[in-house]
Amino acid sequence: MSRLTALLSLILALSFGLPALPAGGHAPPPETMAAAKKKVRPYAVVKVTTPSGVPANVVVTGPQKRVLVKGSSGRSKQWKAVLKPGRYRVKAAGVVHGGVRYAASAKPATFKVPKAKKGKKYRAPKVTVTLREVKVTTMVEAARVTPTEVELRWLVPASTGFAVVRTVGETAATQPGAGTTVATSGPRTIDRSVQAGTTYTYALLLKSGKTWRLSSQQVVGVPELAGAPAIEKVPYAVAPTAVRVAPGERDVPEIAGGQVWVRLAPGRPTPLLGAGFSLPPSTALPDGFLGRVAEISVDGRRVRLEQGGLPDLFSYLDLDLSLAGPTETLPIVKSPSVARRMLAERARATGQPVKTECQGQAGVNVTVHGPNFTPGGYVRHHIDSTWGVPHTLQFEVRSTHTISLAMDLELSGGLSCGYVIGPWEKTFFPAGVPLALSFHPSVDVSVNGKVKVENIGGSFTSGAWAKGSVGLNNSYEQGPVHQDHNNIPKVSFEGEASVRLGGWFSVGLGGADNTTGTSFGAVLGLHGDVDFFKLSGRAVFADPTAGPCAVVETTSRLNATFGLRAWAGPFEYKLETPSLLDFTYNWSEPQYYPKGCEVVIGEGDVLATLSWRSEADLDLHVFEPSGEEIWYADRNSATGGYLDTDANAGCSERRTAPQENVTWPSGKAPKGSYRISVVVYDRCDQAKLEWNLVVKVGGRTVLNTGGSGNSPVYEIKYGDPLLPTVVRELPAPKVASRAVK
Repeated sequence: MSRLTALLSLILALSFGLPALPAGGHAPPPETMAAAKKKVRPYAVVKVTTPSGVPANVVVTGPQKRVLVKGSSGRSKQWKAVLKPGRYRVKAAGVVHGGVRYAASAKPATFKVPKAKKGKKYRAPKVTVTLREVKVTTMVEAARVTPTEVELRWLVPASTGFAVVRTVGETAATQPGAGTTVATSGPRTIDRSVQAGTTYTYALLLKSGKTWRLSSQQVVGVPELAGAPAIEKVPYAVAPTAVRVAPGERDVPEIAGGQVWVRLAPGRPTPLLGAGFSLPPSTALPDGFLGRVAEISVDGRRVRLEQGGLPDLFSYLDLDLSLAGPTETLPIVKSPSVARRMLAERARATGQPVKTECQGQAGVNVTVHGPNFTPGGYVRHHIDSTWGVPHTLQFEVRSTHTISLAMDLELSGGLSCGYVIGPWEKTFFPAGVPLALSFHPSVDVSVNGKVKVENIGGSFTSGAWAKGSVGLNNSYEQGPVHQDHNNIPKVSFEGEASVRLGGWFSVGLGGADNTTGTSFGAVLGLHGDVDFFKLSGRAVFADPTAGPCAVVETTSRLNATFGLRAWAGPFEYKLETPSLLDFTYNWSEPQYYPKGCEVVIGEGDVLATLSWRSEADLDLHVFEPSGEEIWYADRNSATGGYLDTDANAGCSERRTAPQENVTWPSGKAPKGSYRISVVVYDRCDQAKLEWNLVVKVGGRTVLNTGGSGNSPVYEIKYGDPLLPTVVRELPAPKVASRAVK
């Protein structure tokens, strides 16, 4: 099986949760089986009762074999299972849920399914399976792990002889002489004879007469000393019920029926339902897998896994993994077919429309220097448990992405296209657990007219951080990471254009790879869509007597969520929380090129300026004294008045700091009464509709007001320059001028 095929299968398993198949490939029985009208089929009624939210796995064996699975919702579940007549045995697996163990009991443990007799009432056997919490009476566990010592504590019944024995590796001692006996005075001790970078197993042995019995064990990973590679600086202790499969062990992972199954190695005990289970990289699972047991087969030799978390596998963990890496130059994809496919992938991931690839397009001349990419950030997790039950999970994730590049653009015509930059992906394995970092950048260009921009770019850092704790004290915080050093471009616009450097990233449990030429991965963690910068420019105040003038707006944006994101080529799947973070940063107020050109052109006899800070489509409407209207459907009047632009028109080319101006050349504005208003054309899925309206007459501000939604009508009476200008507010018109954009 190829690496791509294997990960596609895993993505399906994580994403869609197809019905599980028990061992042997037989579909599980339906919860209820209707009896035929004239013939009763033999059956048994099996009811499982558990504490709220605890799953259960019941195996019925006899002339037929059945696996009955209760999920983690509710307190009970009942089956009316059709069975062949005969004697059956009930076996209910023990369960671990939230670190707490539950034992199962069945009453009766055996039962007989009678034959159905025509004309007689059928009496079905009834079986009740109950799960109850098991109180911990004996256990050994690690309370703290450092490169030089391991702090241990234990529970042992009073007056019971015991010994704590340490062995190297993950095999527990069964006799005191099979390892190194640790001194035990009081309820805890500190073992200072450990070696950095070594895995140990501590066995709690109980003495009964002259024999010893293994009661509990704790696998501990002692980290390397400071200065070792970060991947080896992970102190941990494996949860008592968890299973960690080491490379080379004979457990066989399989992707079957859209689920992750594992055939256990000979001699490995059947794990508890709900126990953590980790797998190393293999052909079936190229980046390994961290899961928990969701189902156990009839013979107990196959288990089905669902996606798990770090507390399922570890009772103690102090992970501090740096994501920082060297600077690399990312390639620009030059193959047209590959570029088109990758643009489709990016569009699917970010929700942006699919764009044409820029290379080879008429009217496009682009030179790119770089881009250079530097990853940064860290992943920190700390888990504490008491007698196997995790009570505190603290996490902190920071993912940053720094890109530096410079571009020269010369564009003409009307087009929207993209440049694809090769993705950067890496998978780490701290304490044997796969953690992935993936970043997919791209450059998008849109132009309508003729545009020339030189030296656009700079160095841009963007990303997100999140931290919190789950357990005794629940908390969560998140925020953006932003830093930039942008070049000062040389700009010439005749029309409108935008250039965007953006992409998306994922960091968390899972794996990612692009060595085959196709990017694929599955990550459970922090995800974000980011615009490092978006430069939007347009020609403004197109007065032929004053020369060209262009305004340029530059913004950055970040949207972050938590959840599962899986992708493979054009296939992409998300199961994420609503947006946790939606951040927009405006580098500065709009910049005009050449500098100051807006002052020369904008100070006509009458100037109305509408500005707002969202991607909604708002419109400025101005009625001249003659009654002629200047608006987006008729931008020029007979007297020389004009609307410079229709910003965010129809929600197509969106700006986050749009502005519209209506003005006249100096000395051309007619005297009389002007009526000015703001009209919402389309919200464009924006919650904020706040705006600001400024009206200047003869260079003096006579109106500076703000509002939200449609505005009233503001009447400006402009006449003798020696007399004050009269401003008054009128009710908004019932029907505003409107035309299709």
